[in-house]
Amino acid sequence: MTVARTKIFVGTAGWSIPKTSRGDFFAADVVKPDHLAAYAARFNGVEINSAFHRDHQPGTYAKWARSTPDDFRFSIKLAKRFTHEHKLKVDTADLRGVIEGITQLGEKLGVILVQIPPRLEFDEATVEEFFAPLRELYLGPVAFEARHPSWAQREATRSFEEYEVARVLADPDRIGPAPAIRRAPVTYVRLHGSPKVYYDAYDVAALERWAVTVRAASHETWCMFDNTARGAATVNAMQMQALL
Repeated sequence: MTVARTKIFVGTAGWSIPKTSRGDFFAADVVKPDHLAAYAARFNGVEINSAFHRDHQPGTYAKWARSTPDDFRFSIKLAKRFTHEHKLKVDTADLRGVIEGITQLGEKLGVILVQIPPRLEFDEATVEEFFAPLRELYLGPVAFEARHPSWAQREATRSFEEYEVARVLADPDRIGPAPAIRRAPVTYVRLHGSPKVYYDAYDVAALERWAVTVRAASHETWCMFDNTARGAATVNAMQMQALL
């Protein structure tokens, strides 16, 4: 029996191409005026962290969709005013406007990424107030990066199951062991760098361990590198591609 291969997206937070990588990996591509096109020639997915800090125009999302290959996908990080400033207590009209912009990506929209602050604890009522309107506006994959141990408890897992939201597998892991979410729409691995978060590169042994997790997933899988401060993400993503 032939088993269909799970779709895997590997990429980085943003499509900036470090100067240290250009000669080795992008020599033929960086002559293009559009760095997104150069990036998309090497990777099949990207995480848009800039959306966390500011809203992009709907036309910008549409342009990005047109600028990338058919099999390329975007992960969009939800604006921090919903997660960090309002602590998941959202204005539905505001959220609707953001979602309407993001969905201009069309089929290129892969995942909406939700990252919450480390001190925000799980509260069932607050989660209901957030997930219910989000799911009314958007039915596609959502990945949730919790950073407080309370999000590993079974009550939180039930909320993820009810709204079919994936729990991000992050490094460093801030929540500890957590029950699997059977109805998760994707597996989302988010690697922030080690030992210094956002800065340091992963060694080959660490990448090999994460490659096992990525290969083991039974549905669409994302592996995004956020250790971009010194350009390590690009090299690590290429290494992960080779391992997979």
